[in-house]
Amino acid sequence: MSYFIANWKQNLSIKEVEDWRDHFSFPPSQNTRVIVAAPHIHLPLLQGQKQLSLAAQNVSPFENGAHTGQVGASQLKDLVEFCIVGHSETRKELGDTDHTVAQKVRLLQQANITPIICVDQPYLESQIRTLLLELLEIKNVIFAYEPAASIGTGRADSPQRANEIAFKITTLAHNRSLPIIYGGSVDHLNVDDFITQDYLSGVLVGSASLDPEEFAKIIRHQQ
Repeated sequence: MSYFIANWKQNLSIKEVEDWRDHFSFPPSQNTRVIVAAPHIHLPLLQGQKQLSLAAQNVSPFENGAHTGQVGASQLKDLVEFCIVGHSETRKELGDTDHTVAQKVRLLQQANITPIICVDQPYLESQIRTLLLELLEIKNVIFAYEPAASIGTGRADSPQRANEIAFKITTLAHNRSLPIIYGGSVDHLNVDDFITQDYLSGVLVGSASLDPEEFAKIIRHQQ
């Protein structure tokens, strides 16, 4: 299975999402999973699209309760199948730590939502170690290797380097069957170089996914 995940971040208005939805199309494939991580307010606009699975971009580390402004896993479970956690931007801007990411993973799994766990070299080992302490076993997750130096810069990491990191993740997690994807300046020109690597199962696409035609072009490289 190959995963193509769009991370829209804090982008697109309601009208722009409707336009994106109306213009996005690709030939369906049993071996391809296309996921859109949209802002919470846009998720209902994308429900019912047969080609797409949905993901949230973040989740509260708390159970339901007095947490103003937070959206919990139990609230998301009827909207999404996946959720991104630990993105370098939420670490930097919202103070995510290895521990809070592990808490979020645990709550998502309890709600039957698959976590997409972002990692980078500086905290890769510590994050996986914390997950093992919290969960005892790492399964039913997707890891996304996202080097901060490549996010939004137009300078993707080398596919060979990404493949080495993916192998390292499966080794540290003691689970060789985990899907590992790469994110960071992915476009239709370089996507083949990543999805053909032995230990990579797809890509996490940022800026290029905001254009429905460009995102579809990226996906078609797999088909």
